[in-house]
Amino acid sequence: MKHILVTSYHSYKDPIVYGLLLKYLIRFQELERGVRFHYITFEQENFRLSAKEIKLEKQLLEEKGIYWHPLKYHSGGLSIILKKLFDFTNLLVSLLFIRIKFRPRYVIGFTSISGIFAFLSGKFLGMSSLVLNMEPHATYMSDFGIWRTTSLKYKTLNWLEWMTIKNCSHLFLPTKAFYRVAKNLRADKPSYFLPTGINVNQRNFLPEERERLRNEKGFKNDDLVLIYLGKFGGIYYSAEDFAEKFKDVLNAENSVKVWIITPDNIQNVEEQMTSYIPKNKLIVDGKIPFEKINSYLSAADLGLFLVPSHSSQRYRCPIKTADYWGCGLPILITHGVSDDYIISRKYHVGKSITENVKYDEHIKEYESQGRLIEETNRVVEKFRDLNKTVSYLRSIIID
Repeated sequence: MKHILVTSYHSYKDPIVYGLLLKYLIRFQELERGVRFHYITFEQENFRLSAKEIKLEKQLLEEKGIYWHPLKYHSGGLSIILKKLFDFTNLLVSLLFIRIKFRPRYVIGFTSISGIFAFLSGKFLGMSSLVLNMEPHATYMSDFGIWRTTSLKYKTLNWLEWMTIKNCSHLFLPTKAFYRVAKNLRADKPSYFLPTGINVNQRNFLPEERERLRNEKGFKNDDLVLIYLGKFGGIYYSAEDFAEKFKDVLNAENSVKVWIITPDNIQNVEEQMTSYIPKNKLIVDGKIPFEKINSYLSAADLGLFLVPSHSSQRYRCPIKTADYWGCGLPILITHGVSDDYIISRKYHVGKSITENVKYDEHIKEYESQGRLIEETNRVVEKFRDLNKTVSYLRSIIID
């Protein structure tokens, strides 16, 4: 029996790990049952589970060969650097006990902070580190004006990220642009181009749910429903800036509606957006269970992923675009963001738009187009299939 450590600086129910990293581990175990994963998460208050729920989730995971070790995520009065140091120390102690008992050879980290933790843990405890979905978040924070490049938190995270990128044992990059940058820095260390993947068999169009939800939300058959699944602010547009981009098309006499599904405060989002969007053309819902994403996306007609077009956004690999495509939705994406703006144009599964263009000109094209199920499914299978991630991991861990 091989034992593998997996660390995620997110909560168990956070969509970025519940819908991605955990799916990778489950799929891995479906193909290779000679491995036991020790899965460590940092639990935040807004994703808090009861003791009963934790016990049930642990039992379900152990049946799949995944042993979950939840740790507390620290927030509050301490500086961000001290909080991260405190959490890393807790992680290192937990990993040390597992390392002594089971002698794992590999530690996996998913995304930037988790990747740094995995790399440093591997160095301290004598293990190889596998870092998945690495992106330069310190650069993002600087580009968006959230952190100054002279600040200690920027300098610390930027140094740790690039140290991890240069020196971790195996590095998985989600975009071609960042893969080219990182590969040139890593000499003979293995690097892999591997976009964020989804389970193509679990993300699909549900016609019955489309009819049910459109009736429930009051959408008419001929309404063109634009859907955005995600946050506002930070390294995304504010709700107000987002709405401003659609004011022309949504204030015109047409059947276009916007549907927002967000973990943010619903009332605040509505207040900001109705400055630009008529109330009868806007619906804002709170976060939904991961299992219901198919239903909600099936009820829409066009998926949105719009962020300010800083040069660093070329390195992003958003999961929501794969979710949109998996449910047959064409997408509207900011030009220059991820590899997806290129894929959208090349494979005719969406439009990439510059920030100063009139959005209504692009949206009108979709009023009579309908879903692109065959086209989007081919794109997901070609570029965003999680089985490719699992295959890479198996080749490293098993071979």
